[in-house]
Amino acid sequence: MAIVAALFVWQRGAANKPVYQPHATTAAGHDHPDGDDDEHDADDDHGGEERVKLSAAQLKEFDIELEVASEGSVAEHLERPAEIKFDGDRLVHVVSHIGGIVKEVRVTQGENVEKDALLAVLSSRELAELKSTYLGDYERRGLARETFERERRLWEKKISSEKEYLDAKTGLAEAEIALRGTREKLRALGFASHYIDSLTGPGESDLTRYDVAAPIAGTVIERHVSLGEAVSADKEIFVVADTSAVWVEVTIYSQDLSVVQVGQSVSIDLGEGEPIEGRIAFVTPYVSEETRTATARVPLRNADGRLRAGMFVKANIAVGEQQAAVRIPVGAIQRYEDKPVVFVQEHGEEFEPRAVQIGRGNSQYVEVVSGISAGEKYVAKGSFTLKAELEKGSFDDGHNH
Repeated sequence: MAIVAALFVWQRGAANKPVYQPHATTAAGHDHPDGDDDEHDADDDHGGEERVKLSAAQLKEFDIELEVASEGSVAEHLERPAEIKFDGDRLVHVVSHIGGIVKEVRVTQGENVEKDALLAVLSSRELAELKSTYLGDYERRGLARETFERERRLWEKKISSEKEYLDAKTGLAEAEIALRGTREKLRALGFASHYIDSLTGPGESDLTRYDVAAPIAGTVIERHVSLGEAVSADKEIFVVADTSAVWVEVTIYSQDLSVVQVGQSVSIDLGEGEPIEGRIAFVTPYVSEETRTATARVPLRNADGRLRAGMFVKANIAVGEQQAAVRIPVGAIQRYEDKPVVFVQEHGEEFEPRAVQIGRGNSQYVEVVSGISAGEKYVAKGSFTLKAELEKGSFDDGHNH
């Protein structure tokens, strides 16, 4: 006589709740809904497994989505550590090109500045001497030009000799060369042409003043000067960075170099929120002697300031792609009775936790080697709800899973 396990139905109060329902099984281990040994359930291969029953209304209520198992491509990923750094093309170390005393500091660390914004003012005796030399060269050039024009007229009228004319011409050329040289020295210090021209215009000019301006728009991330400090030539006094873009520098091990290439897509996992997608723009053509690793650079936009230099993140590099006979999203898989399972739809409203064997995968999709076939309908989203109901029902029934 077949011993039929009592059918347990667990229901949380309201009628519109999931139902945990283990199969009724005989001593032989077959399912017999009506006790008839001659009629086998269509699911003999999975006899004794529990199921969760959900109606269409319940699927909608619990935001559970179903999909049909099908083939698809699965990208092969390498997960490697990475660090966010400032974009090297948008980071400027501001230096003083001439020695002087700090008379004004106009910005503080962390302040946003526009391009050409005044950062600090220095008073430089060396600059005053250079400006004075420029003014002297400018005046000498003017006198040399007047002398040349006079000698040219006299020579044309046969009043003066050709030698005097040529000497005047040489003097003008030398004066122009000297003026041009001093002017270029001022330009090398960062002075614009219109400012240099203003030195010879009407009005007085402070010959000692040296303005330190922001070469780009960005944020002052470092400040190394104080009021009254003596600054030497080429001393770094500010660092300005445009943080609207960053670099993610991914650590690449020696064995990875054969598969990591420029152009590959990379998913940057910050540990919270949605991953950020990017592409490898550069791979160092060498391996560091200290770390024995190379670096892959992924440039990213950072308009919202979410990415901060110094953050450590995970980078998933798509190094290849393989076709899978059955591909499902990672979120569809749950662990039940210490096995990976997928909830497969059976007999309309019933869902069975089907043990599956997982193959290749990434952060989005995995390959299912066995346990579910193409064409079967499974829970793609919300499977955790079914697992919770199943475990709750098993506990109430005295089972240990």
